[in-house]
Amino acid sequence: MTSILVTLRHRVRQAILVLVLGSLLSLTSLYFPSGQLSYAATATVQPQEEVIQPFKYSQPAGSREEAYEKAAEAAQNPKQLEKAEAKEYKAAKKAQKEEQPSSGLVEGAKGLLEKVTDDN
Repeated sequence: MTSILVTLRHRVRQAILVLVLGSLLSLTSLYFPSGQLSYAATATVQPQEEVIQPFKYSQPAGSREEAYEKAAEAAQNPKQLEKAEAKEYKAAKKAQKEEQPSSGLVEGAKGLLEKVTDDN
């Protein structure tokens, strides 16, 4: 009986010691904050190595002028613009279907619905 009480007392002391040491460790972290915070306050900003140019990777000037002219003409003929956009949309949709073939009941129903309601 006495050996049981001795081992029980020993275990209780160990548990209390672990709790006290854990609390001391957490309290010391409050008094000694991380060094990263002070580093952020004293860090200097490094200058950029490369200046970013806005039109470095864009189209050459000639093709930009052509694109502007096409857009100006399209703005004068909105019906023609709508037709061109519809053709581009259909071509993109067709390319997507070729890349990812549709399967399933829902996709089949959508295809039938498009065939029935197609204006052309």
